[in-house]
Parts: sequence; structure tokens; C-alpha cells
Amino acid sequence: MPTIAQLPAAAQALSNADLIPIDQNVSGTYTTGQTNLGSLLSLLAASNLLPVSMYSGAGAPTSAVGSVNGDAYLNIQNGDLWQFASGTWTLVGSLLGPAGAVGAQGAAGPSYSITEQPTVTSMAGTDLVGISQGGSDHTITLADMLDGETIDAGAAAAPASGTDTFWVGQGGSTMVVQSIGALWPWIAGQLPTYFLPVIEFVANATLDGSVHNGKLLICSQPITIAAGGTMGSGFSCTIINVSAGTCNLSGFTTSSGSGTLSPGQSAIIYTASYSAGTVRYAMIAGGASTPPSAPGTPTALTAGTPTASTVPLSWTAPGSGGAPASYTVQYRVTGGSSWTQVSGISGTSYSVTGLSASTEYDFQVQAVNAGGVSGWTATMNTTTAAGTAPGVPTNLAAASPTSSSVTLSWMAPSVGGVGASYNVQYQVQGAGSWTTGPSISSTSVTVTGLSANTTYNFEIQTVNGGLTSAWTASVAEATTAATNYLLTAGLYPSGSFTAGQSGIPVNVDDNSTAGEGSHTVPASVSFGWSTSNTTASSSLTAAAGTSQSIPGEAGRNIWYQWISGPTVAGPYYFWAIAYDASGTQVAQYVSSSTFTFS
Repeated sequence: MPTIAQLPAAAQALSNADLIPIDQNVSGTYTTGQTNLGSLLSLLAASNLLPVSMYSGAGAPTSAVGSVNGDAYLNIQNGDLWQFASGTWTLVGSLLGPAGAVGAQGAAGPSYSITEQPTVTSMAGTDLVGISQGGSDHTITLADMLDGETIDAGAAAAPASGTDTFWVGQGGSTMVVQSIGALWPWIAGQLPTYFLPVIEFVANATLDGSVHNGKLLICSQPITIAAGGTMGSGFSCTIINVSAGTCNLSGFTTSSGSGTLSPGQSAIIYTASYSAGTVRYAMIAGGASTPPSAPGTPTALTAGTPTASTVPLSWTAPGSGGAPASYTVQYRVTGGSSWTQVSGISGTSYSVTGLSASTEYDFQVQAVNAGGVSGWTATMNTTTAAGTAPGVPTNLAAASPTSSSVTLSWMAPSVGGVGASYNVQYQVQGAGSWTTGPSISSTSVTVTGLSANTTYNFEIQTVNGGLTSAWTASVAEATTAATNYLLTAGLYPSGSFTAGQSGIPVNVDDNSTAGEGSHTVPASVSFGWSTSNTTASSSLTAAAGTSQSIPGEAGRNIWYQWISGPTVAGPYYFWAIAYDASGTQVAQYVSSSTFTFS
């Protein structure tokens, strides 16, 4: 007989229907038979031989709890004990007996005080602090508790006083208490060691509230100080003029009535807003300032190395008179009579720009201050360097001719094109003389004043720094024939009409036949009605065509159509409008009297 170990492994998972061998004692005789696994499990359960589980919860058990006969369940609310059998929970008893009599109160326990707990000398952020929150006791770490303390969680304070206290850290991170009253002596002790910040001005400046408020401003050059828009109410600063010239104050009301600071004078600046507006006030020390004497004439005017368009100048400040606040330079082409001036120069050098190449110029310098002006220096002259001639414009083209104009366009040259201007010349083709057009700075121009139906030659030249390029190759373009449009009345419309009537015959004469002056034939004509003899209707009907054989109008070029009348009764003017090929109106006819629509 084989052993279990010799049997093959089961081919699938166990089920209640699987068969197993059994040995039964039948009337004293053991007989071998079979049964299934499900019957065996039922027998074991009925005999309470299967392992059981213990469950607990609030209230009676539900069908979701327990699955094996013998499982137990305790209702923790009332002590009821339940047992699972045959798929059902059954109440089998209670762990609580009937209530007994209340016993005598026990002796009081020892009292409790937090002072009885061990003492610590420091705390860490992870230490726990007991709190009561929502009626329940909890703990919170020290770090979380301090992090939750914000200024808005505090109660509103009464007016401040010297006894008010605040937290400070002194020599470390440990927080200690300080009073406001104890703070003032410390502040008072620091004031003698505080000095106003100093800012030096060497060029014209505008006061800025975010930069100059509460500052001491030193003017080491004769410059202009202007009031700025950021000087809000309460702004204050002090200005001292340590230069040898006059400093000007712009945009201020002054105590002296003068907007100047002489050398050595100072001004305290205030800005204040009040019911009538804002005042920017300068309190000038020493009352009204005395204007300085006029400066002497500068000396040693010399020119540096010139370029084709620039001459650098330098000179020496005058050794007499009042200190100059600025200088003026003037120059002209040598031999010319008209000077060009540049004023407000703060130093003793300046580069004159925009000059023509290979040209001799005269230069003079004058000193200026609040007391007046000096004489001009002796004239110094020098010649600009020879420049490089600009390139010839490219891609010259002529377009859009009319009976009296032609539009030209071109491209700037690759050399000398920046900052250039251009000369235009034109001639009737075959003629010997040229006409010079306007000098322009763009790369296109419309030449006007031309004769109709005539071919012209056009050329362009670059001008830059006083030098010119060669002329471009000629481009030819012909103007169009002169136009002479004219519309006059035809035979129709005539009579009276009903509102909204259709098929009303209308026509006009364009006077283009030889017997009528050979006027220009328009590209199209449209007809309409209007209550005005100065404004046409927005609704027009195009002519059906032209004819020179309409009875009563033979020999005339007549434009005709049958149109509808206005839908609203009343008097209307008849309109005819002529257009050229571009759609531009070139002529119109308006009836001298109205037609009645009833």
C-alpha cells in the first residue's frame, strides 16, 4: 500500500467537495471509506474544535464581523457577550453583573503642585508644553508654540508710555524685557555721534526725496540745483556753495527773492504740503545774495586735432572778474557773417560737431555768470579734415506718375548713408539744363510742378558732412496726359415721380466729343438722389453704359441708366458722380432744382 509521500501532488486548490479516506468503527469492525472535506469541517465546527477569534466594538455585532462558529464579540458599551454560530450572532450573556450599593468615599489622595516637579534651566524646541484646547488636554512643542505667536494675536495697547516694555536680545538670542523709558537715554547718548551724510555735486542735479532728504549737499562747481517731484512734504536738506561761481536754484520760493547762491552762501531746503498746495522753500543764509562781478575774458583758446566734422576746443578760465558760471562758444565758416552759438558749457573745453569737411571755421569763447558776460576771445580759426565722400544712392526708381508729378525712391549708399541728406535734379528728356529739386533726408520724394504728357530724366546725389557723391544714373519717367473732366445735364430725369418708383431714366453728358471740348472720359459714372445739393447719397447706382446716338442727344457721349426713386416722399436733387480708373471722384453733376416724389 503506497504512503502519502508517494502520492502525486494535488492538481488544484482544496475545496469542500474534495474526497478524503476515513476509517470507521461499524459494530466493532473498522471499515475503510470516504467522505469530503466539507463534511469534515462541519463536524469539527459542531464539536467546537476549530480555532475562534475574539472581537469587540461599540454596539451589537454586524454581519461583517466574524465568520467561524465559536467567534466571540464584546460590546464595550454595556458588556454584552455575543457568539457566532451557523452564520448568526447570538447574545449569550453579559460581563457586567447587577449594580451594587455605592461604597463609602475613599480617603483623599495627596495634593499636587507643579512646584513638586523637577526644575530645568533651559528648554529646547522639541520640549513639550501642556495646553487645554477645545476642552481637551494636549501637548505642543515649544517651537510650534512660539511660532504661533504673532503680533496680531495680542490685544490692542493703550497709548505708549515710558513704562511700556518690549522684548530684546542682549548679547545673544536669550529674550529679556526692556522698557521704552530706558531706551531714550540710550538714543540721546548716540545723537552726538551722528553726522549728516554729505553728497558732492559737480554737475547740474535734480533733488530726489529718496536720495537727498536729510543730507548736506556740497556744490563744488557753479551748477543748477532743481526741485524734483519726489520731494514729498517734510523733505529737508542743506545746500552749500563752495565753488568759485554762482549756483542757481530752480523751482524754489526763496527767502531772498533771488534764485542764486553766491560763493560761500548756503540754503536750507524745505518741502511742505498745506491747504493751498505744496511749497518748495529755500531759506538762504545772509539774506539777499549779492550778484558777483562779471567775469573776465577767457584766454588761450586753442583747437585740438580736427576731424572732417568736429573741432575740439579748450581754453583757460579768466584770471579777473567774477568766477564764470558757464561759457558760450560761437563759430562760423571763415568769411561768413552769421555765427552759431552753443551756451551753458560748464567746463573749459568743448567739441563743436556737425561741421563740413575741408572747411575753415572761426571760433570764439565768452565767460558767463550772474553778474554778466565777458568779452569774446580773439578769433581762432582752423580747418576741418578732408572727409570721405559718401557713396552713390542705389536702386533709383520712378513710379506713380500723374499729369504734374512723379514719385522717386532709392536706397541709401553703404558708405556715408547714415545721417545723409539727398539732392534731386531733373530735366525734360533731350533738354540740356537740369532743375534742382529740394534737399531731403528720406529716401523718397514726389517731384511736383511737372508738365503733362512729358518725359523727364531724374538723378539723386548723397550729401554728408559737407561732401557729395556722384549723381546716380538717370531714370526716365513720363507724366500722364492732362485730365479735364466735366459732367453736364442730359435730357433725363424730368417730371415728377412717386416714392419708390422704379425704372426712372437718367443720363448725363461727359463732354468728351470734339464738338464739346474733348474733355477726359471718366472710367465710370454713378447716379443717385439726395435731399442735399452739397452731400451725395451713400446709395448710388452705376451707369449701364454710354451712347452717342440717344434721340435728342446725338453727337454727345451720354452715360445712362434706369434707377429707382427714394422710398420716402419729398423733394430730391439728382446726382451724377464721375470716377477715374483708381476710383477717385473727378467730376460731379447736381441738378439745379429738386424733383418731387409723392
